[in-house]
Formats: sequence, structure tokens, C-alpha cells
Amino acid sequence: YQRRVREHKSIVLPLTQLFTLALVLFMNFGGQLLTGSTVGQDVEMRQFALLPAGFAFSIWGLIYLLIASYVIFALLPVARGSQIVLDRVSWILSINFLLNVVWLFLVNVYWAGVVVIWILYVTCLVMYFRIGVHYTRCFGRFGPAVEMPAGTKRNVVKTIQYWLFQLTFSLYTAWLSVASILNIFLAISAPDFDYDQVTWSIAAMILASFIGLIMLTWRLDAPWGFVISWALNAIRARQIGRGEDVVAGVAGALSVLMLLCSLATAAFVIAKNFELFSFKRDSVGEDAVIQMPKESDSLMEAGVSSGYASAESTHV
Repeated sequence: YQRRVREHKSIVLPLTQLFTLALVLFMNFGGQLLTGSTVGQDVEMRQFALLPAGFAFSIWGLIYLLIASYVIFALLPVARGSQIVLDRVSWILSINFLLNVVWLFLVNVYWAGVVVIWILYVTCLVMYFRIGVHYTRCFGRFGPAVEMPAGTKRNVVKTIQYWLFQLTFSLYTAWLSVASILNIFLAISAPDFDYDQVTWSIAAMILASFIGLIMLTWRLDAPWGFVISWALNAIRARQIGRGEDVVAGVAGALSVLMLLCSLATAAFVIAKNFELFSFKRDSVGEDAVIQMPKESDSLMEAGVSSGYASAESTHV
């Protein structure tokens, strides 16, 4: 019975994700055709010291492309029965898409939009940690969900899943960390709300950078750091044009800091993964099993580590 339920879920779940994603895309791009403006353009009409330049919102194009790739991949036979798709991401992604649609209606309703986007951000964090994103510890944990002999084809599937499962939710979650903060400032930019824009904008940028540095060190998540650097650079570009030199200066400095830290982290991840790949080829043979380091944090111990006792012996 449980097997039949799981087989049914492996078909219904990806189709539900595809439908809800299509709804999000329709509401974003179809709404633009109907109203003549995007959410980013609507936000740009507000004037506050943390407002980024319009090009910042173009990152949604890359995020939606990756999400669409994930959803399409989940529909393929090679992903049928994947523990990541069925158990880790599961129905949370569809809920996230529906919340995204709700947020599009409430983005200009001040605090209602803030509440929804923070819930949206929490759903992304839940998926991020349930997947167990980590750019070295997860190197060998994304084997095919179906039986597949060791070799080039299997390695291609592992590589695709390594990047697709992690990069998608890294960029999405990182950008929502920025968007959630921006939405707070969007709400308090109402005419009847008075606050020190420069001080609070600097504090918000430091907070976003601090979160980014945590993810760089804890999860070696260079894509997260690049997203923060991108957002800060967009704030710098916008605020220079508005004459907010202090905010622009701090944003520029933090952007450079995050860029350098992200580049260093990316270099370390590439070197570490190359080291693991070399170990696989030179020491134990190309198709041998690598026992990956066990994840130490409680979230991984609760689910991911038990599901991935080794890189190749458990099907994800």
C-alpha cells in the first residue's frame, strides 16, 4: 500500500508543482501585460533609502528558470521516487508558489504583504534545510533515484542534481532574505510613518550581509553571497542617483566585501570537490563508492544523514 501511495505521489506531486508554477508565472508576466508594470516597477515608484536599482529585480528571471528546470526534472523518469523531490521538498514548494501569488496581490497593502513574504521566506528556509544544502558535504549525495549502473551517465545525473537541487534553492532563499527586508522598508515608507532612513537602511544592509556571511561559513553557499552582493550593488547604484551618499557608500563597501568572500568560498568549494573527485579516480577507482563525511547538525541528523549513509549506496 505504501509503495502504491508513493508511486502515486511521484506523479501527482510534480504535476501539482508544475501547475502552481505556471500560475505564478502567469500572475507575474500576465499581470504585467494587464497592468503595464511589474512588481519591481511598482516598488520603484516608492522612495526610500534602501530601494535598489531596477536591474536588481531581473534576478527573478534566473530564479524562475532554475525553479522551472527543477520542476521539469522532477517530472522525468530518472527523478521518479527521489527522496529529495518527494520527502524533502514535497508539497512545500507548491505551498510556496501559492503564497507567491498571494503576495503579488498584497505587495502594495503594506504590512499584509510583509507578513506573506516572510511566511514565503520561511517556506524557502524549510526546503533549504530539509534538502541539506552544503556545497562540499553534499557532493556525493545526489545519486539517481532509479537503478543505474555506475559510469558516465550516472555521474551526469549526479552532477545535474547536485547543482539543480542546491543552486535553485540557494538563489531563491537568498533573494527572499533580501526581499523580506525590502518589504519591511516598503511598508514603513508610507507617508504617515517617520523614521531615520539612513540609520535603519545601514542596519538592514549589515543584517543582510551578516546572514550572508553565516551561510558562506556554515553551508559554503557562495551563490547566497553573490545574491547579497548583487542586491547591495543595486542599492548603491540607486542611492547614488538620489544623493544618499552615506547609504550608497556603505552599500558599495558591503557589496565588495560579500563579493570577495563569495569568490573565496567558491574557490574553496571547487578545490574541495576536485579533491574528492581526484580521490575517487586515483585511490579507489572511477566507479567505487565514496563514504562522505556525515553531517553534524541536528537537521541533517534528523533526516538527511539517515537517508544518505554513503554517496552511492542510497538512492535519492
